[in-house]
Amino acid sequence: MLKNLLLFLRLEDCGDDTPRPAMPYSERQRKAIKELHSFVSSVRPPTNTDPCESYDLRLDELIHELSEALFYIKLPLSRAQTCATSLALFFLWLTTSGECAKSSMATHLCAIQQYWARTTVTHSLRLRFSKNEKYVPLSTRSTHHELNIDEELDADRQLK
Repeated sequence: MLKNLLLFLRLEDCGDDTPRPAMPYSERQRKAIKELHSFVSSVRPPTNTDPCESYDLRLDELIHELSEALFYIKLPLSRAQTCATSLALFFLWLTTSGECAKSSMATHLCAIQQYWARTTVTHSLRLRFSKNEKYVPLSTRSTHHELNIDEELDADRQLK
């Protein structure tokens, strides 16, 4: 997942004079990439000695928005490049020398992509069903509270 995001940010970071592939971005994807790039390049990240929850929350929110933008799209099957994530998979499959990696690497990269898509969808559904207008980070405490799991856990403990 991180390599995919860094690829999109690197492509955004290239100057106008740098040749780069024509990425099939939707408007939502383009906006999400620009916002994440702007945040990462303009805000000083906190250090381990001086943590900042608002920085982490905003970064998580921007990454989640980009993930949703990448996965919730209509695929135009008539085009050779159907989406940015399939093109990113292709670039990640290339080695630094420009050759294709071992075929087992394709399986590995696809598995990472599937995991990333599933976690994004799961988190998106959690946000929609809990009726949150804004991004809320996933935490055990908030999830238990939203789903009233704490009462069920207490009832289970009393039975033991």
